[in-house]
Amino acid sequence: GQLLKELVRKKVVSMELFTKGLHEVLQYGEDIEIDIPMVWEYVAELLAPLFLDKWLPLNYLVEASEVCKANGRAGRMVACVLCLLAKKMGEDNVANLWRVSNLQWSSFLSPNEDVKAFAEANHVAWTLSSGAAPVTSTRMMDVESQLNFLIVGKKATASEVMLWIESNLEESFKQKPQFIRALVSVVAQNAIVTPQGGNAELNAEEVKKYSDVLQRYLDNKEEHELQALYGLQALMNKLEHPKGILVSLFDTFYDCELISDDAFTQWQQSEDPAEQEGKGVALKSATAFFTWLGEMEGDSAD
Repeated sequence: GQLLKELVRKKVVSMELFTKGLHEVLQYGEDIEIDIPMVWEYVAELLAPLFLDKWLPLNYLVEASEVCKANGRAGRMVACVLCLLAKKMGEDNVANLWRVSNLQWSSFLSPNEDVKAFAEANHVAWTLSSGAAPVTSTRMMDVESQLNFLIVGKKATASEVMLWIESNLEESFKQKPQFIRALVSVVAQNAIVTPQGGNAELNAEEVKKYSDVLQRYLDNKEEHELQALYGLQALMNKLEHPKGILVSLFDTFYDCELISDDAFTQWQQSEDPAEQEGKGVALKSATAFFTWLGEMEGDSAD
């Protein structure tokens, strides 16, 4: 499962091809189950990693299980995935993701099937509780997964991404620092490619493709631009600071007029204790950019 996730994440296998291959196997799931009764548990082991680390939204299960509906095994497959995720994340967190993803068992079961009886028999009764309103962190995880799915998995256009955001997120949510960071991180990571046997490179055109989306939600607000830079810093730390990528991202964001000189300077000088993880390495790797920026400002003053 982790291998498949890495193949999709690194774009060795497209999301479209992955789904097609999955369906090719799952359409024979009922027959395979005769010889391998635990086939759905094994399928869950392949799929579950895709939903960890905010990689795919949980409602991808609807598309993934589509071919299983005809033989009545979609619910069983989904239940196995949820149980495995619950072991990794806890039942409450998975139940919250189930709710914020607007998932219903009716999407996976036959019309005459007893939902409560099915949930109890498959150890997912915890998905039926209405529970408290999903916490912001859980909802943010789902939003980042959705953005990842649209931008990385589906190669959605900028207009399609904006349509999803405007249709699904209220204005106050779009102002949250976590949203700005998530959006910037997904766009940036989508633009980083690693040729076979080579070093990571930035495909600047992939950033430019979504520059209208970024411009709309950064909105020329310095506080949003600063959060975008913190998001890039966190991404570089997560990726273990691939050589030259942060400078390339800074150059591209600057060229697209997404982040102002003042925001870059504010990030450089910030001593916020909550934002120090990976800051030293990031600053060192961006030395050339800030040297150039200083020279530009000097020329402007002259």
